[in-house]
Amino acid sequence: YFLAHGYLGLVEHLMGNPTAAKKNYEEATQYFADNGDVRAQAIFLKHEAHLIAWERPKEAQALLAKARGLAERAGHEDVRQHILVSEARIGRHSELADKLNPEQAVQRMKDVEAYAELLGVSALQCDAMHVRASILLEYGDPSSAAGLLVRTLAIARRNSMYLRLNRSMTTYAQTLIKRGRSEAARRLLHSSLDLAKRNAYNIEIARVRRVLEKTQAGVEI
Repeated sequence: YFLAHGYLGLVEHLMGNPTAAKKNYEEATQYFADNGDVRAQAIFLKHEAHLIAWERPKEAQALLAKARGLAERAGHEDVRQHILVSEARIGRHSELADKLNPEQAVQRMKDVEAYAELLGVSALQCDAMHVRASILLEYGDPSSAAGLLVRTLAIARRNSMYLRLNRSMTTYAQTLIKRGRSEAARRLLHSSLDLAKRNAYNIEIARVRRVLEKTQAGVEI
């Protein structure tokens, strides 16, 4: 029941309902903590960290540190690898003094990608590549970011991972903007928006609209 409760929180999260998502996450993680399900507790602490990251990055990083500690002590290496990706992803948008610098974050994502490819964990590989591409894009290398995202898109499409496909389409459009291909970017953004609407992926709908608005206003992405 509480595992379903946690995943209901994830659905609320993706649909853009943060209050309901947080309630479900907290109730589920408390149950897992009380009943010794360390793996599930770490997974849903990670999801909760993503939920609050924009408004409370320090608290989000604390949740991730707790989740990583749980996964490490219990030997859940796959969960720990997912949390490393989350730490790099959330750390990009925080001003915390102890966050990874871009070079460290890129290398960590390469290490996660190698682990994921070795074990055939496509979702983890996609996530790590997407974070690495986002870092490269942010720090002025849109061409390398685009090359990574082409691979990410192929993996996501091949494995029918539509939310990851959607997110990568939006980020690839941002690389097109950075390379002066605004019209191609707008077409891809509208395709990404259509896909997000079909999947009721409301947080990605909001993200695509923000990028489109900035593009139309001539604001730096």
